[in-house]
Amino acid sequence: MNVNQVGGRMQSTTTVTTDEEKDYLHNKFRHLVAKITSKMTTRDDKKKMWRYLKKEWNDELNEMMGVDAAWGVPAGQLFSFDLDARRKLVLLNYTQSAHNVLHELGEGAGWTAALRLMRGLVFAYERPGDPDGVRMVSRSFRKFFNTDEVPDSTWSSLIEDAGDKPVVVRAKEDGAMLQYFMHNGKLCATTRGRIETQYVNCALGMFSIDDFNNAKHRASQHGIDLMTVVVELVHPISKVHVDYAGEESAYLLAGYDHGGNEVPADVLEYIALKIGEGGNTRIRMPDTTKMTLNEIKNEMNDRSIVNREGWVAFVGDGPKRRRIKFKYVTHIGDMVKSKLSYKYVMNCLRKERANRMLDTLPEEIREVAYNMVARVEKIASESSSYQALYILHNENEGGREYFRQVCRDYYRWCNPPATHKGKPIPLPVYAA
Repeated sequence: MNVNQVGGRMQSTTTVTTDEEKDYLHNKFRHLVAKITSKMTTRDDKKKMWRYLKKEWNDELNEMMGVDAAWGVPAGQLFSFDLDARRKLVLLNYTQSAHNVLHELGEGAGWTAALRLMRGLVFAYERPGDPDGVRMVSRSFRKFFNTDEVPDSTWSSLIEDAGDKPVVVRAKEDGAMLQYFMHNGKLCATTRGRIETQYVNCALGMFSIDDFNNAKHRASQHGIDLMTVVVELVHPISKVHVDYAGEESAYLLAGYDHGGNEVPADVLEYIALKIGEGGNTRIRMPDTTKMTLNEIKNEMNDRSIVNREGWVAFVGDGPKRRRIKFKYVTHIGDMVKSKLSYKYVMNCLRKERANRMLDTLPEEIREVAYNMVARVEKIASESSSYQALYILHNENEGGREYFRQVCRDYYRWCNPPATHKGKPIPLPVYAA
């Protein structure tokens, strides 16, 4: 359903870039890129030096990112970057560590404005170490959250801003987010975490330089100097959980001008329309409608709805307008099923999310998960050391160091630290 069919205003989906964010985009991050390139311009440089430099620059990075040293997590662990020496590009992005720890800091308050912005930011530079030659060439929307993840996504906050009035919602497609932008006369595509990925060639085959120039021309008719087009790539190579039966589409999610401002949604819809008229029918807008928050909530709990990810709701007005993720409980169950492991179970127990995790699971694996929970709890309650949990490690649990940390954190949550005894026990070794 298109929003225009329900009488909505497309502009109601456009978010505002704040003055603080503009300062990061056009000032602070330029100096960060210059600092990075003064020491590193290749991925090999990063492998050799970043582990040392992020410690050396710790205080400066903490101040820039708004990271409190008392959190115990330095800024250098919360963001990373990708480098392209040939094209002189730097991509900034938050890390998986940020996902793992920031939600627990002050109920999500650890997600500072700087870290939220670091979501596939791409900068070009002229000379390594020179901030005057650094300019932003692409950005996507700031990180956004599910309900009750951070203070401005709590249910009470959403109700305060929206009440029982319908809000615009767009279908959340389940693919790979990519950004298109021009650099040195060529069309480029990146994911939010990497400049070169398996998706790039596919993406450039679906959205050509002619398409980008068409989009730029249509935006200019509305006084907009288009910099970036953000899409969700749906293609067999980008399949995550939803089965699109071989569909190849690029769903237009957002656009940004060179000032970092989001393109109004009615202009975005116009761009998609004109690209389609130009013969590229694979560029399209996500289905859009209006629903109240309670209607969205009720629909998300409908277990008869399968093979769909969810909706993105646009809540609030002006600077308070933000994207909020709503995911079907069946989709969450598929996600959990795909990553069900002992470390995931221990993290859910420690964070008191086990019941929610179990409730989302498809029936066919729910018993397996209950048995995993029971085994974890039994070992932790009957053992005098977290090392006893190491027996749960297998080839599906991933890295050994992180698994050890999960075991320690879970055991210490269950038992007083004084009960920890013994020396580290080696994890089992599995054949390659």
